[in-house]
Amino acid sequence: MADSRTTDKETGMVTANEVLMKAYKSRFNEALPPNSENCSGFLKSLGQEMGFYVPNLRADGILAYLEMMTVNNNYVSLWQKLGVGKEGLSKAISYAQQGRLIIAATNSVDYGQSEGHVAVVLSKRIGPHNAPLIFGGSTIAGPRSPGTKTIRMVWNMRKLHVIHFFMHRTIYLGLYE
Repeated sequence: MADSRTTDKETGMVTANEVLMKAYKSRFNEALPPNSENCSGFLKSLGQEMGFYVPNLRADGILAYLEMMTVNNNYVSLWQKLGVGKEGLSKAISYAQQGRLIIAATNSVDYGQSEGHVAVVLSKRIGPHNAPLIFGGSTIAGPRSPGTKTIRMVWNMRKLHVIHFFMHRTIYLGLYE
């Protein structure tokens, strides 16, 4: 695992958001075809770098896996469901600003597309709606974002009610060690 530590200029401490951003950038163009053209590939590659598991499935399957992991009462899951729609987005923004890894996901049926979509919610918010930036690949250019598009640019906000948000419970993923 690569050492991607960065430091806060004032405190000299490694900041979670900087570590996460460095990991996102390092995995975005990796693989053939590049992860920038594959939302699930980007997330799986990110998991390999940061030390969390993502099954070898497409976006619909990854969403189903995350749902299953958050309702299984036989063990403590590493994933926590934050909610769906506005409530989930509000929690996602709050936790992303705390440096936590947040995944946004939709499945193809609920979203009305031929494929689902998974991406990472960033801590930075911009624009007139103060919307969070998103990092994730896509087979089409519209939803593809190297951390430069807001959630409103990646997903149709009329479909916000079908976007699920998950947080990795472990504050200290592999890159923090």
